[in-house]
Amino acid sequence: MRRRHSLLVRLLVMCVAIATCSIAATAWIASISTSSAIQHRYTSNLSSDSLILDRLVGFAATHKTWAGVDPTVMSLAKRTGREITLATSEGGLLASSAVEPTVPTDGTPSAVVNPLAVATGGDTSSSDGIDLRAVGPFELTAGEKRYLRSVAEHVVSCLTGGQPSTLPTSKVSYAPPPAVGSVESAPVEAPVSVTGGVGASGANSDATGEPTSGTGSPSGSGELQVSTLPNGRSALSEDIMSKGSSCGSAALRRATATELRASKQLVRLINTCLSTKPDSPYVLVGSNAIDNKGGLIGLEDPSWLSDQIATAAAVEPRLSECVETARREQLTPYVAPPAQLYISDAAPTAAKAGITRQGLWRIALAAAAILALTIAVCAFAATRLVRPLRALTTAAGRVGAGDRSARVRPPRGGEIGELGVAFNRMAAELGEAETRRKDMVSDVAHELRTPLGNIRGWLEAVQDGLAEPDPELIASLLEESGLLQHVIEDLQDLALADAGKLVFHPELVDVSAFVVQAVGAHRVEAADRGVTIEIDCPAPVEISTDPNRLHQILNNLVSNAVRYTPAGGTVIVRAWVGAGAVRIEVSDTGVGISAEDLPKVFSRFWRAERSRGRAGGGSGLGLAITRHLVEAQGGTITVRSEVGVGSVFAVRLPDRA
Repeated sequence: MRRRHSLLVRLLVMCVAIATCSIAATAWIASISTSSAIQHRYTSNLSSDSLILDRLVGFAATHKTWAGVDPTVMSLAKRTGREITLATSEGGLLASSAVEPTVPTDGTPSAVVNPLAVATGGDTSSSDGIDLRAVGPFELTAGEKRYLRSVAEHVVSCLTGGQPSTLPTSKVSYAPPPAVGSVESAPVEAPVSVTGGVGASGANSDATGEPTSGTGSPSGSGELQVSTLPNGRSALSEDIMSKGSSCGSAALRRATATELRASKQLVRLINTCLSTKPDSPYVLVGSNAIDNKGGLIGLEDPSWLSDQIATAAAVEPRLSECVETARREQLTPYVAPPAQLYISDAAPTAAKAGITRQGLWRIALAAAAILALTIAVCAFAATRLVRPLRALTTAAGRVGAGDRSARVRPPRGGEIGELGVAFNRMAAELGEAETRRKDMVSDVAHELRTPLGNIRGWLEAVQDGLAEPDPELIASLLEESGLLQHVIEDLQDLALADAGKLVFHPELVDVSAFVVQAVGAHRVEAADRGVTIEIDCPAPVEISTDPNRLHQILNNLVSNAVRYTPAGGTVIVRAWVGAGAVRIEVSDTGVGISAEDLPKVFSRFWRAERSRGRAGGGSGLGLAITRHLVEAQGGTITVRSEVGVGSVFAVRLPDRA
């Protein structure tokens, strides 16, 4: 309990609490700031790296070589803040944004730029991993693009309320559908739908690989828009195509001369691949696709080929493999060769000075919270500490002004509680000391007034001739002066004891001899009172002590016992050696002392029966002096008493011989 309420413990707990909150807030700010910075950096780098890779793949898909890629690399480096290096598969430098262009020799490439092998699932990738922007021989001529654009705009205009007009004519010659050739088929578990087109929906790209919008709406409608496929073909959504059949939308499905030539080339490459797989159940005859039912799909619809790649793999992987192989073989001469891409942080630059506004707000809020918590904790601790101190200060002021009854209510436990208890004890002792001082002054005056009054009265009587200075009067005056001298000597002994100046001259003495001497000095008085005195000292009891002080101790104890023992009573004085010390007991069969008066026995001028003390001639200082004499020699004195039975005073003096 004391440790828990200790002022030191409470102050330490308060400091630890404040420090913990400060550390926690600092750690929280650092963690949040670091996590935010790392997350921002990671997201930024991931987005930047994806952008760089996509733009370079787009460049490679639309260029046969890497010549002219430097502007694209520099533009991307400036935009993303990253250092970009492009190298050949053999490690030759193609382009770099670094001040001193070099190809890293100790690092792994961040990615391989190859438009014919990209991750599937992206906006610019097909299911076979070929970038949609790699169209190669399927790129339309300018005339074909203009014609298809005009057809798409005509369909849009027709569907948005315009009057049907003559479908635009094209100067582009179209090859008729090829003749049906022989068909070879083998039964399979499920039919294959060979549909689809050359290229998929997408957007054109500029020289840097940036996508450009290929949509437009002559009527301003936001719903009917013309899309531009990667090979330059204008296209409409399937829903618009079906609705626009009356407006000539079927013209958009017919292949151009460029697409027919490229498709025929692709079919030849597929057949070459299939020829190496004699057990394949599918064969492309001429420039047409034949399904397992013998149906003919003409190449006048350019959408059939890419759909074939998506659907055929589920039924016949060998056909899909040949289509993918043929496509890559056909596109290879039209795309840049694979290159290794290295992306790293740009060269370190001077850090941006200052802290962000968000960081400043976070720090300010955390500092305010810590300050508020510190003020609250300190105010609480200070209040708990100052309140009892103020009470102590007020009480001390009252005690200093003479009010010895001032007390405080100390808190439970701790140093402040101990201080309050000590103050109350001090105030109580001061009050008792003040009371004892007043009583002592009154008692000393009373003790001195009686003999002095007797002496003065008789002297005045002799002076006035009322009494004769006979021997009896002189003896009476001498007895009164002796009593006065005894009181003065006792007061002197008490003064020396209080000042710690009692002088001792120890020597080896026999305690039993001093017991006999003290008893003999009081036998006459005891006989006059009808009290019997007995001695119980079976053997000599030797001790090193001051003989005068020992005589004074025994004389005070025996005198006190005889004085308060009624006629017929007995006083027994014992002395023996036990446990390395000399023990002396003076017991009587006197009136006894009540339990509430026992603590006052050794107080100055205290008497069990004040009315009888004066008659007996005692000063009331004997027991107080005896206690000082015993304790000054390292001993102890105790008393046991019972009213009507008697008292026992026990002295223990250590043997210092």
